[in-house]
Amino acid sequence: MATSIDSDVIPDSRRLSDELVARAAGLRDVLRQGGQFADDNRTLSPEVVDALQAADLYRLCVPKRFGGLEADVRTLVETTAEVARGDGSAGWVHALINSAAWIASTYSEQAQQDVWGTNPDARLCTVLNPVEDVRRVDGGYVVSGKWPFASGSAHSQWAHLGVMTPDDEGNRVQNLALFPMDELEIVDTWFVVGMRGTASNTLVARDVFVPDHRVQRYDDLAADIYATSSEAPVHRESFLPVLGVVLCGAQLGLAQAAVDLTLANLPRRTVMYSKYDHAVDAPANRTGIAEAVSSVDIATMVARRACDDIVRLAHEGA
Repeated sequence: MATSIDSDVIPDSRRLSDELVARAAGLRDVLRQGGQFADDNRTLSPEVVDALQAADLYRLCVPKRFGGLEADVRTLVETTAEVARGDGSAGWVHALINSAAWIASTYSEQAQQDVWGTNPDARLCTVLNPVEDVRRVDGGYVVSGKWPFASGSAHSQWAHLGVMTPDDEGNRVQNLALFPMDELEIVDTWFVVGMRGTASNTLVARDVFVPDHRVQRYDDLAADIYATSSEAPVHRESFLPVLGVVLCGAQLGLAQAAVDLTLANLPRRTVMYSKYDHAVDAPANRTGIAEAVSSVDIATMVARRACDDIVRLAHEGA
């Protein structure tokens, strides 16, 4: 059985994590107040974005040499859950922007300087699905295409986008490339019922040049072969497990928010056509709530253990 990482092994990391989770929890009222704006405008409110930025919660995965926090994947998942407990769309954007920063930290030093060298607060979004309209030119590639569902693109200065590039044998190879947002167009396509505030619109490139140093082969990333020269354990966390588990955080927070709402409202309700004047006294309600709370707790524990396995293996160099 996999074991969770011992808190004595990396106490400084855990202390940082606890502090950041507390910061996220402290923003719950601001996040909930911004929920209506997000629903009406299909994007996060400026107040919410500014509050998350002021709390350094968009710099979790930025390398320390650029003023970031280099937080591990468990910290990202736990802060995401707390943000989503206040607002689901904000939590999802939080997860995607920070995981995109972590991806950028796996790139070459030159690419990282492009992103954060002049703007340490630069944020990124990611769409992995690749486009085919890519041609090789001297020093890089010229790319055209469309990438839908770019969560957080409204608040980002850079984007990781999937591209299919030709190799020396003429085959198409999947890659991930870094684009400045000012060379892309955002097309407003995000008309949905739920998670409206994520602003997951479509990005469009028209003959955009991408230099070689801002391209990484997807097979290398999936094999945990990164262009970065950093040996910090956080930059050695495994690519596919990280990108999988970070998507759990918003769901954990939304589930906990549903429990919060139920517990807050139930004491004020009755059970119609029954002897129970208070809904909290009904055995069916008590059983249902107990099952829901247990489910959320179990899901949270499983996610934490998955994160701890990723962090432990990165520290061990495995």
